[in-house]
Amino acid sequence: MAHNLKTIVPKLKYTAITIFVLLSLFLLHRESYNQMPVSKHIWAQTDWYSISLGFLRNDFNFFKPETYQLNLQFPSTMDDAVLSGITACDFPLIPYLSALVMRLTHISSPIIFRSISLLLSLIGLFFFYRTIFSNSKNMLISLSLTCFIAFQPIFTYYMNGFLPTFNSISFLLIGSFYFNKYLKKRTLSTFIIGTVFFSIAALIRFPFIVHNIAILCVTILVFLISKRFYAKEFLIGFSGLLIVLGYFLYNQHLAHAYGSLFLNHWLPVNSLGGFFKVIFLALKNHSYSFLPFPSLLIFSLIVYKSVKHVFPLKDYLSTKSLFAAFIVIDIIGISLYSILMQKQFVNHDYYLMDTFFIPVIFILLFFTKYITVQLTPAVRLLMLLYITSSLQIAFDSQRRLYDEHHMGYSSIKDDFEGSELLLDSLSIDNTKRILVLPTPRSPGLPFIFMNRKGYKTLNNSNTSINNIVQRNYDYLIFPNKQKKIIKHIYPSFKTDNSFIYSNGKLEIWSKKN
Repeated sequence: MAHNLKTIVPKLKYTAITIFVLLSLFLLHRESYNQMPVSKHIWAQTDWYSISLGFLRNDFNFFKPETYQLNLQFPSTMDDAVLSGITACDFPLIPYLSALVMRLTHISSPIIFRSISLLLSLIGLFFFYRTIFSNSKNMLISLSLTCFIAFQPIFTYYMNGFLPTFNSISFLLIGSFYFNKYLKKRTLSTFIIGTVFFSIAALIRFPFIVHNIAILCVTILVFLISKRFYAKEFLIGFSGLLIVLGYFLYNQHLAHAYGSLFLNHWLPVNSLGGFFKVIFLALKNHSYSFLPFPSLLIFSLIVYKSVKHVFPLKDYLSTKSLFAAFIVIDIIGISLYSILMQKQFVNHDYYLMDTFFIPVIFILLFFTKYITVQLTPAVRLLMLLYITSSLQIAFDSQRRLYDEHHMGYSSIKDDFEGSELLLDSLSIDNTKRILVLPTPRSPGLPFIFMNRKGYKTLNNSNTSINNIVQRNYDYLIFPNKQKKIIKHIYPSFKTDNSFIYSNGKLEIWSKKN
């Protein structure tokens, strides 16, 4: 009987923990399962959802991803003859898988993409939990640190979204599990699997290549110290790096030939004052979503304990020393990338996840691998308080972000929902090019609702409007309620176009030959 209890109790605990985490995540995302991109970075999220829908139209040509938007942002001056909607982008694995499921289920709504992203996030968190438990042998520590990741407001919000960063984080968490096993068993197979998942993460989001480089640097460091060269590990890691760089070069070819929706150049600041200003603004804008106070307090304590445990170094070739060296090299690489992209950090919180969130993960793994935590009643209580407080912060953040009226989504939905059927009824087929004015909060959303390709502006300046109306569009469409704005920004629209139809929400005009 006692033996049975020893077997049953851990299983019950594991089941209870699983139910708690899954139920919490279900409740956190209850407003968003079939929600169009909304709120934070609605623009970028719409672009990635559009790419997934594009695979349904281009016969699943993986290497020619396309979007509904014809005039791409980088550059914005390409000729109409070249513009087809094809865009350069990071390795579109998840959009492609989502499109396959859409084709199989005949459902193209956001629930497919969101469900796949959420499932991948849960798998990543599961492997993170396994890694922590493998190191600590303690369920409460493993649960607390898994919640530390899962309930960061920024992670919670995007984990079922459309941005590739969070898919990459999941693959990196899986790869970390196998690299952790490699440090214990030194089996080549675990190194290969870890490299595969790290490389997939870097393919999906190119800045993650920093972590592949850090692993190679550690193998070189071992050689420099001991003169022992781990040739197999180096060649495996180098092969993964070459694959990532190979796709990067192909992506540059796509950008040159067709253009890109996505930023493809550096954005550093140009002065020391600007450097500190960006840091201040980034901290001000993102301190609630990334490492809010309870998390920052816990993490600061973990960093202090970890640094204190590492120094002084006694054996430069010990697993502990090499793991610490990997983290330091990783932080250096991330810092260099962050300096090159610093302007993006002010308004783009997901750049924090591309960069400094990853060393947080590695430091947590280091902490549980080499430092024993005495689980006194006070520590247990602290962990439970942390879990509940971080969950509450995540709930508050989700409620605030998933307000449909936030960031103008509701207006776009009200105007363009049902527009595909409207255009079909007017015999405007889906090969016609649509010009949408004025600039909506998310330029890509109207085209998704219409299921047509077309042109958009990045802003309503005279220069932008004058350039866009010269494009080879077939129809001009704008919301009725914004007709005064149209008259102001495009005074000659009645001269250049012929009125076709209005349903009280949208006006449709045909371009005169």
